[in-house]
Amino acid sequence: MDHKQKKDLQKKTERKQDNKEKKKSQKIREWEQSKGTRVIRPVWFAVVGLTLSMAALLYWFFLR
Repeated sequence: MDHKQKKDLQKKTERKQDNKEKKKSQKIREWEQSKGTRVIRPVWFAVVGLTLSMAALLYWFFLR
């Protein structure tokens, strides 16, 4: 193999790798867009708040 053939082969493999990476990133982008945005419901704030207050009360009553 001469220098030109090596260079051509290297460019070809680099292009293949770039195409694979582009396809992979495109698939990831499409997957993230299909998931959509997540919404935190106000009910979860109430549930977490009640749980933390119960834990604080139990701690205050028994471990104080």
